Amino acid sequence: LQATPPPAGSEITLTTEGGFPQLQAPTREAITEYTKDKVPENRVVLTECIANPVKKNECTSYRSYLLDKNVPLTGESLASADANISQLNEPEVNISFDPAGAREFERLTEQGVGRRMAIVLDENVQTAPNINEK
Repeated sequence: LQATPPPAGSEITLTTEGGFPQLQAPTREAITEYTKDKVPENRVVLTECIANPVKKNECTSYRSYLLDKNVPLTGESLASADANISQLNEPEVNISFDPAGAREFERLTEQGVGRRMAIVLDENVQTAPNINEK
């Protein structure tokens, strides 16, 4: 994807958020169409909704993520997930895994320091935080 940046004047732009190149477009379909013949077979492009600051349930645009198709950790290993409000009055989700999932999460975070980990629900990236430490 990096080798073929969007053409000038395109509705798709190449951004670098947190040091990671990403495509951004007004619609999910624009990103899907643009990337359909540019993605290796072992990878997939999924998108994240960039929420409207006023109407949180609306997307102002979409951001792309190039992810591995082979998903090492799925919801099947999830023991619980609880939504809360943080001390900073921000929404947060606390998750816990079954023993096998906890070991896999530990392995992934240990090997992924300096990278991002996408949290995906129904083929949509919910968040993709940087892994700063194990």
